[in-house]
Amino acid sequence: MLRVAWASCLAATLLISRPLWLTERDYPPVPVLGWLPQPPAPLDWVLFVVMLATLVASAAVPRPRRFIQVALGITALWLVLDQTRWQPYMLTYVIAGVALMMREAAAEWRPLAMAPLQLALACTYLWSGLHKLNYTYLTTEYAYTAGPLFRWLGVDVETVGRGGIAFALVTALVEVAMGIGLLLPRTRRAAVVAALGVHAFILLMLGPLGHGVNAVVWPWNVFTAVAVWALFWPGATSAAFDNARRAWWRALRTRSGTFAARPVAVSWYAVLLLCGVAPALSLVGLWDASLSFQLYAGKQRQVTIGYAPDRMDALPAAARRAVRIEGVVDLTQWSMGEMAVAPVTQPRVVRAIGRLLARRAPDAYIRVIVHGSPDLRTGARPVQEWAFEGPDATPVLMSSVP
Repeated sequence: MLRVAWASCLAATLLISRPLWLTERDYPPVPVLGWLPQPPAPLDWVLFVVMLATLVASAAVPRPRRFIQVALGITALWLVLDQTRWQPYMLTYVIAGVALMMREAAAEWRPLAMAPLQLALACTYLWSGLHKLNYTYLTTEYAYTAGPLFRWLGVDVETVGRGGIAFALVTALVEVAMGIGLLLPRTRRAAVVAALGVHAFILLMLGPLGHGVNAVVWPWNVFTAVAVWALFWPGATSAAFDNARRAWWRALRTRSGTFAARPVAVSWYAVLLLCGVAPALSLVGLWDASLSFQLYAGKQRQVTIGYAPDRMDALPAAARRAVRIEGVVDLTQWSMGEMAVAPVTQPRVVRAIGRLLARRAPDAYIRVIVHGSPDLRTGARPVQEWAFEGPDATPVLMSSVP
């Protein structure tokens, strides 16, 4: 069941955001190494179709290990070739794919193969809740997310006041409790029930009956709900996670070496680093916000691209459709409009996008303006503006307002 859910939800994600995975698009790709070439057409389509075919086979055949490996290999290539693909749901899908592959690879790996994915799920809820403990989420972001519910109840969001803030605070603390609860045997099933309720609520608010937005996260919520139920509700899978956790802690205390088969142990430590520790670094700007489970927490940077108003013709067609004020492109509207995904707004990524646009049109006076993550207590955002100078369009910080 979990394998079918993984393959089908990942395939749905790819189909919803199809332009993200193809080369011929207006939104510039930002590879990990700037000199890496993008696969030309029709090779990009070949990779896309092969990926979908391997996902279908992964769900259908009794021994899918090779197909899962091919899918993970193509995914790794895609992630190296464009950092805009570094979305939180892709991190979940990659970890799940690795766990499923290990489960199919060897009998001795199977008992603890799912433990890294279980740890990742617990960390996801924990950090998602912690990131929501900020002024912007409590005062505005939650009111937007839950807007359809307030509308159905006939409640004016503007009049909710402190009651709405208190309810938003409860939702954040519930997510934190879910993450902790999944780690502990006595609270695990209550955490599973809460998680299923949270995912149902998200799908209701963002889905066709609610806002009808950000469809690319709908399959992610479906897969995560299935994974939480399948991996934490049954006694056998729940006990396997406890065995892995205790064995890891015992090996850590006694320094007795690995606590499981090496691939499982490596995966466990990788998840612990990527999902447990690294999101804390995002609080001080040392890790990507897009990989720290900040979605709908009110902490996303806001990025606009300025240009000379008389040179709108220098912009790609999809960027021109994201112009709401003359001389300004909203990066989120461009990314969502063309690729159906939120942009990765790390400064290095948006500077690279601005640089590519500046090289394309040196006389368009391209600027990148980043409104940073809001202050946790006041919601105030620092602002930085970069211009691009010289024949190489080198980013130059023009202004910075804390």
